[in-house]
Amino acid sequence: MTSAPSTPLTSVMHGDRCIGFLLHRGRQGVEVFTRETQSVGCFPNEREAIGALLNPKQTKNSCKAGFAAGRSPVSNDTIKKDQS
Repeated sequence: MTSAPSTPLTSVMHGDRCIGFLLHRGRQGVEVFTRETQSVGCFPNEREAIGALLNPKQTKNSCKAGFAAGRSPVSNDTIKKDQS
């Protein structure tokens, strides 16, 4: 069992470019957001979450967090703080 990260919001980088964000939701899994902060869905682990960013057509969303895909509960201000 892995421990929870010290910050629930993590940037996902591909080279020197940000491609999205992971929001750790505890027992509900990991919610994925595009770099435009649009929700892709929730996934049971980081590996599947990152796979959703890299292969969006092959994802199996298991979102139980109550947020519909396409809506962002994360503000841009929160993401900017994480990037500094």
